[in-house]
Amino acid sequence: MNTYTNSKGLTLIEVLMTVFIMAIITSIALPRMDFFAVQNLSSFARKFSGEINYYFNQSVLSKTSYKIEIDFTNANSYSVFSYKEGEWREIKSKILLPEGVFFKDIITQADNFTVNNGIGEIRFTYLGYMDSVIIHITDRKDKNFSLITNSISGKVSIFDKYVKKGVY
Repeated sequence: MNTYTNSKGLTLIEVLMTVFIMAIITSIALPRMDFFAVQNLSSFARKFSGEINYYFNQSVLSKTSYKIEIDFTNANSYSVFSYKEGEWREIKSKILLPEGVFFKDIITQADNFTVNNGIGEIRFTYLGYMDSVIIHITDRKDKNFSLITNSISGKVSIFDKYVKKGVY
């Protein structure tokens, strides 16, 4: 009886089992990737909140006005300026947001005006006052976070949804 011992390929069963195992591994791993995207958005919301709070405190301590400019034509970056000797000077240029995170809009709470194109600003005066705004950030899957600033304390509240009206 001839036995074929020098096999040079895979059987159909072996190929199907490999594809089946790969499909199971992929179905387990892909939902976790979405978790990391939401983590990026949440992490940036906390980081940007800290940056707003920092410039509020810095404006009072250094007696210098600051502003954060959000460029909606390139919604994945922002810049920071200080006001010295009668002019705005850029101190941090085009800070990039994490991959897949974007600024959606800014709503000024004083007049309920929405900025979602051009340049949006958050100003901090040397007297300890800042613009009271709602900043919306989003990701590619349209998951939203809202950052609501308190103009007197500089505190920033973070919500994991789109909020239209601020909480003072």
